[in-house]
Amino acid sequence: MKLLQYLSENEGTYTKDKLELLRDEGIVDENNVIDVLKLVEQKLKTGNGSNNKDVYVIEDNHLYYYDNKGNKTDLGDLGNTEETIAETDPDLFEITDDGTISIKNKESYYKVNTYNFSKNYIKIPCEIRGIKVTQISDYMFSGIKDSVHKGFTNIEVIIIPDGVTSIGLCAFYGCTSLTTIEFTSSLIEIKNSAFESCYNLKKVNYNGTEEQWNEIVIEKGNKELITSSEQYLKFEEEYLSNKKQEELEELMLKSVYYTDTFEEYLNEEDMTREDIEQIAQGNGMEYVEYLKYLLKSTEDSWVYVEYTVSKQGGTEKTIEELEQMFAEKYGGTGSFDDLLAQEGMTREDFYEMIKEQGFRTEEDFLKVQLFIN
Repeated sequence: MKLLQYLSENEGTYTKDKLELLRDEGIVDENNVIDVLKLVEQKLKTGNGSNNKDVYVIEDNHLYYYDNKGNKTDLGDLGNTEETIAETDPDLFEITDDGTISIKNKESYYKVNTYNFSKNYIKIPCEIRGIKVTQISDYMFSGIKDSVHKGFTNIEVIIIPDGVTSIGLCAFYGCTSLTTIEFTSSLIEIKNSAFESCYNLKKVNYNGTEEQWNEIVIEKGNKELITSSEQYLKFEEEYLSNKKQEELEELMLKSVYYTDTFEEYLNEEDMTREDIEQIAQGNGMEYVEYLKYLLKSTEDSWVYVEYTVSKQGGTEKTIEELEQMFAEKYGGTGSFDDLLAQEGMTREDFYEMIKEQGFRTEEDFLKVQLFIN
């Protein structure tokens, strides 16, 4: 009873696995043995033993007691772990006849709540006003026209119900606090940039098989669904580890698409290197380490471009090879110079266009066009 009370009191703070919640709180150890003393803050006549004798244990979502002889007693089902949080109020949503869901009066809701929902999770209902939910609409949680890069920034968990087949274009774009997404094997399509700029997305709960997962059409801009966050973080750490100050400053410029020197960038921001050094010291870091920290936490850091390029085998390509790839992608046949001539451009025109678009070098521009866009 005490265990079930604890789980009830924590309802809404975890989305799927009650056992994981108890482990995080130190109430259950790695062998699923319950620390009764910690749970009820007092010793019981039973329940303080070890080695599956005189202990309470969670197995297959049931609570069991093993007596001093190791005899096992089933004390009951802990309940459906997927019902830990309630569905979001259906009155928040609009739904079309084909089952496409969107937010009702989105612009006014977005402004009144200053980019935030009142809760940090959204559990989309399976059905709204008698219509089954089948599709998440384009741009559903991605903000409004004048805040296109800011989604609903306090949402941490999104639970998409069984029956949804498609997640729309930019549906969760800019939901920067989103850590967990849950959906089922009914999903067959995730459209472009649905999870773009979801920089903290680390957990994808999916109830289908690996074969079903591989059949989902996952379009570009959903990096954390396609690649594990651990893999990216490892690349990020290794990529930045030996970078010197000048290289890090250059990466900072690339990340903000600034075309001139780091000094001019600082002037534009009304800062000096000394200001950055003071901020770094206030955070217990050296200047170089603080730049690395900024690059890791910057939403549009160029490190991710380099990661994506490396994943697609583009790191070792020469400028000439990148130009030829660009010509083949955008011109069909012929050389890069043929493509420029076809567009009525000279090399000088091309370089000027690159600068106007905010790219540091031709190589940077080609990388983005070939491996990101």
